[in-house]
Amino acid sequence: MAKIVELKNVTKVYKTGEREFRALDGVDLGIEKGKFVVILGPSGAGKSTLLNLIGGMDIPTSGQVIVDGEDISKYNEDKLSRYRAATVGFIFQFYNILPTLTVLENVELVKDIVKNALDPHEALAKVGLTEQENKFPNQL
Repeated sequence: MAKIVELKNVTKVYKTGEREFRALDGVDLGIEKGKFVVILGPSGAGKSTLLNLIGGMDIPTSGQVIVDGEDISKYNEDKLSRYRAATVGFIFQFYNILPTLTVLENVELVKDIVKNALDPHEALAKVGLTEQENKFPNQL
C-alpha cells in the first residue's frame, strides 16, 4: 500500500546558545494511507517534534519529510502556510482561541487562512454550538 507520510533519516536539533539538543536523530517512518497510528513515548522522546514536522509547523535539520508524495521539508514559509491551511488539521492540547472574541468571531478567523472555508454559522451548527455563538470563550 502507498505511504501517505514518510520520514527519511530525519534529524531535528535545537540550539540554545552553545548547547545542542537532538530531539530526533535519524528517524525513518512510513505511514500507509488509511492506517490509524498512535505515537507514544515518555516526555522528551520527540513526539511533539515529530508531529510538528509532519504538520509543517517546523522543518527538519536534515532528512526528508514526505507527505502525499511531496517533500514538505523543502517548502518555503509561504508554501508551508498553504500546506497547513489546506492539508493538515491539529487539535492542540491547549486550545488556541482568542479570549476577547466571541465564539463566532473566533470561527470567522479561519476565513483569513483557508480559501474555501465553511460558513462560520454552518460550522458552528455542525458541532452543536449555534446557541453559543455570541458568548466569549470563558463563558462556555
